[in-house]
Amino acid sequence: MPLPADEYAQTSLHVPEDLREAGFDVTAELRVDFTGLTAASTPEILFGSANFGPTADGQQIADIRRYRCQVPVQSIGQGANRVMVKVQESSAKLAGAELWIHR
Repeated sequence: MPLPADEYAQTSLHVPEDLREAGFDVTAELRVDFTGLTAASTPEILFGSANFGPTADGQQIADIRRYRCQVPVQSIGQGANRVMVKVQESSAKLAGAELWIHR
């Protein structure tokens, strides 16, 4: 998905189960993949009500730059969950987003 520079773009991730009562041993990690970003890039990433702000230290995997954010399990709703990103680069694209649940 092409991303406009300095504007939020939105997509959603579907979570099939209710995790609000999952307990303290369950963690969640949002992985957001971009093309067109450099090691110095700091995209802003939001998931539902969790705002991660500018996120640094993305990992380079082939032509993808991946950013990982720890998501509070209590902020994950059953069904569609909003993911919003904002980048400064005009050539960036959102390549994918995944929510990993660790039990």
